[in-house]
Amino acid sequence: MEQVTYHVAEELVRRGDRVAVVTLNTCSSSPVENLDGIHVYRAAPIGLTNVLGVQSSISTEAVRLIRRVCQREQSEVLHANNIYFSTTIASCLHLKSLGVPLVTTLHLGSISELKGVAHYAAKAYEKSIGRWILAKSNHVVAVSEAVKRYAESLGIDSAKVSVVPNTVDTEKFCPSRENKRDDLVRVGFMGRLISNKGAQYLIEAAPQILRKFSEVQFHIAGDGPMLRELTRRVNELGVDSAFRFLGVVPSNVEFIQSCDILVRPSLTDGMPLTVLEAMACGLPNVATRVGGTPEILHDAETGYLVDPGSIPQLVSRISRLVADADLRIEMGRRAREFVENYYSWEHVGNRLSAIYEQTVNN
Repeated sequence: MEQVTYHVAEELVRRGDRVAVVTLNTCSSSPVENLDGIHVYRAAPIGLTNVLGVQSSISTEAVRLIRRVCQREQSEVLHANNIYFSTTIASCLHLKSLGVPLVTTLHLGSISELKGVAHYAAKAYEKSIGRWILAKSNHVVAVSEAVKRYAESLGIDSAKVSVVPNTVDTEKFCPSRENKRDDLVRVGFMGRLISNKGAQYLIEAAPQILRKFSEVQFHIAGDGPMLRELTRRVNELGVDSAFRFLGVVPSNVEFIQSCDILVRPSLTDGMPLTVLEAMACGLPNVATRVGGTPEILHDAETGYLVDPGSIPQLVSRISRLVADADLRIEMGRRAREFVENYYSWEHVGNRLSAIYEQTVNN
């Protein structure tokens, strides 16, 4: 979501629009910054990730900051990203006093696939606060057709919802020109190490894959509250020598290009940018059949779709790709071809500008 928000803001600035972003200061950065022409304001956060088990922060300061920034920047439109952010709630609280319309992007469908307490909390939130946010929004942007159907399931009129898919820079994300080792197959995972991203399922699948193919290495890029639990489980299963936990990598492009297969075993998704980035780099994906993923990843053509939480399916599909280098190359070629014919960030910027103009005029 953060990557998509940045690319959208960058494109709007390129078009000549004035863009201010209010976000939470989760990385101890400057409270105010001009980032590539984007005016960035950061509020102090209160982290809840360790408590809830999913990536989450709130901020009381954001409520005041959004009002102050809108007045200072003379904003004509408020654009909120997702219904689960405290900044989105803060935006809704100011709509009447600021007198500006609200556009809300849904980057995810339902997150009720989460396990345990998080499942019930998500359902309750979606039916109450989530529905209230969407009802307050003048227009709703969904990143996929699946996410649009989710918005409609919450009672939102379909005429109020537009689908604007995520996309990827195909010049930046492209197949590697370096030759990879033929005796090693690298299976990559990239994402926040929290339960809904599903890295735990890849780890549980690893022993069965390694029993068939000793030349496989699993590279995990990302950080999060599950890191200690995941590394402990890798040791318990006796597969630690086959795993590399890389933390937050300096370059998504270089990480993806270093892999042969990318795995996205998430429980929830909207239109996963990582899948598109891997496709642009000519990699086959093994990804879960959730959200908008089936709209971009065609099963058995550009990768494989598996059911969320299905370790047997992960083992089967990853093993098939590990065993057949020609299949990996052919799927990767088709994946790259699909992304090259897909939308550009310029197209996304044009669509959003039209939505802003229509919303303001209405």
